[in-house]
Amino acid sequence: MTLARGSKKAHLYGNLHLLDDSDLEFLKTTKDMFFSFYKSGLETSTIGVPLQDPWHGFLLGGGTKGLLALVNSSSVPQLIELYLPGVRQAKPIFKDSGSNIDVDISLDTLSLILAPEQMVLMGLGDGEEFKELGEDEDEPVPAEEKNAGVVFHRASKSEFEGTWNPTEDQFLRVAVQVFEKDIALRLKAQKEGESGKEPAIQDYICISAYQENRVVPVHNWEPNRAVWSGCSWMNVLYNTKILDKNQPLTIKIKLNLDTPVTPQISCWVLNYEG
Repeated sequence: MTLARGSKKAHLYGNLHLLDDSDLEFLKTTKDMFFSFYKSGLETSTIGVPLQDPWHGFLLGGGTKGLLALVNSSSVPQLIELYLPGVRQAKPIFKDSGSNIDVDISLDTLSLILAPEQMVLMGLGDGEEFKELGEDEDEPVPAEEKNAGVVFHRASKSEFEGTWNPTEDQFLRVAVQVFEKDIALRLKAQKEGESGKEPAIQDYICISAYQENRVVPVHNWEPNRAVWSGCSWMNVLYNTKILDKNQPLTIKIKLNLDTPVTPQISCWVLNYEG
């Protein structure tokens, strides 16, 4: 996405030792493709407003020759209709896995549907510069995402509780983000451990769930890796298949912070294809 935004720089943040040969080949191929467009004099334009509009994108070039990155930053599928003069061909060359993307072109208008939280990079035109980059298999996007309707109340100065009645959906995601004076507060998100850098966000934001006083195990959580630049949020995923559908689930949030903050807490039910 750094290249897609038009920075003309290939930034990479993180631990380089985590990359294998296939990762390096992917990065090189992507960089070479974008820079071939930069060198031909094409510029990048922004479509929509990130974090404000339900979807946004970045267009390098135009409808006859270009690279188009689109991101659905909402929790529902988005029908995207984009007027691109001269567009005749468009194909996805990279996308988040979990949902197929079908592209339709009619009268200079490109149409497609992105699943919740899905990103796609498309090649416009028939340029030889396009390289098939595959799919991101690490975190498939949900085919369906719905607000779970959980209302949280303050149990103490730093603790919050909510109750959810389990449904037949596949997963429940609990998301917590903290703000200081309406600005997201970056918390320390890495620490030194026996094996090197470890995640630390869980030391400040604690999320737990219980059924009949029994702790429900976490299916997955993020950011479950060290984040050197800090982080203001934490997500926890619970597999609803292991829950008793006849018993309410109690969700508890505890903030271990000295700074007065305003938490934003939400719960979502997720369903995946397959």
